[in-house]
Amino acid sequence: MEECVRMMQQTFRDAPSIKKRAKSVYTQRNLGTIKERKKEKRQETETRSTSEQTIMRILRMRPRTQEFIAHHLQVMATMQAEQEQRVKEAEERKAKRHMKDPTPPLPSLPNK
Repeated sequence: MEECVRMMQQTFRDAPSIKKRAKSVYTQRNLGTIKERKKEKRQETETRSTSEQTIMRILRMRPRTQEFIAHHLQVMATMQAEQEQRVKEAEERKAKRHMKDPTPPLPSLPNK
């Protein structure tokens, strides 16, 4: 029995150990491209926000811009209220349909 245990121990020693995968140049290059893309996206959002600010400044300088924005917001609010009203009416119609057509009662089971 001891001999069997020794043989098993010897086979474990001879077997190659599991090695961790080494970091390759490909992985490092990939990390570099990821960092570059993040940097590009960050710069793109910064330029977009500055262009939006410039557009808003131009709009504020123009005459009657505040009236235009106020009118636009009013139209948006009206459209949203109309949409909510349509949804409410549809729900009411659906509820009325269910009230008009109740499911018929189940027939009684026959007695044997």
